Amino acid sequence: MASFGYTIPDRDTLLLRGCYPKLFASDIASSYHYYQNYISTYIQKDVKQITAIQDENLFYTFLKLLAGRVGNLLNVSSLSNDLGVARATVDRWLSILQASHIIYLLQPWYSNRTSVLVKTAKVYFCDTGVVSSLLDISTPDQMIRDPLRGAIFENYCVMEAVKQRNNEALTENLYFYRNKYGTEIDLILEKNRMLIPYEIKSSDRYNKDQLRNLEKFVKEQQKHLSTTEKGGLIYAGSIKTTLNGYGIYPLKEIQGLFV
Repeated sequence: MASFGYTIPDRDTLLLRGCYPKLFASDIASSYHYYQNYISTYIQKDVKQITAIQDENLFYTFLKLLAGRVGNLLNVSSLSNDLGVARATVDRWLSILQASHIIYLLQPWYSNRTSVLVKTAKVYFCDTGVVSSLLDISTPDQMIRDPLRGAIFENYCVMEAVKQRNNEALTENLYFYRNKYGTEIDLILEKNRMLIPYEIKSSDRYNKDQLRNLEKFVKEQQKHLSTTEKGGLIYAGSIKTTLNGYGIYPLKEIQGLFV
């Protein structure tokens, strides 16, 4: 946004407001109410043009359940049970949300020769304003206190990476990593067939403990890693630096990081 002449707001306002262009081109007082109206119109018009949905309220509940799982592994069976609908229905609804650019499924990276890695996608929303509205977060103060703020911040960073790749007409090649022993990397860019890992933290300060999973990942996957770009930590602070050889990147300075 800064490259288009906009001042990037503070973290919690940014997550709440999202990035829909109309919010920046018009004097809209409440992004929360804007997204509420957007979601309602989306269900009543766009979704009905794609498929026959008998119960709009149930589909809205489905959206809210997905919002509550933002940044988590997608469990279709759990959604099916919670909604009381067939798994095939959930799969169809997920396809609709993907096709209409409401949600984004980040795929896991794994080697075909190992069975200890998680191979289920993680669910994100294409705009954090939408997920914030679905979670009934209407003010920056609410965002600060919300237990899902970290996941929403992660969502924002993942989608920024997606946008950077798409804007340059590059294959996305974005993944996450999780094994059965607890090692997890929030975002991985595969570049020239080698991996560049990033951890994402919503805190405004950084510390060496936040690099722990990166260091584990490097030990486990050394032969797959880029030798020219080491990756690092994306966080909500303001200092760009290095720590233990890893880049420390403020959110406001990640433009171009994923191209």
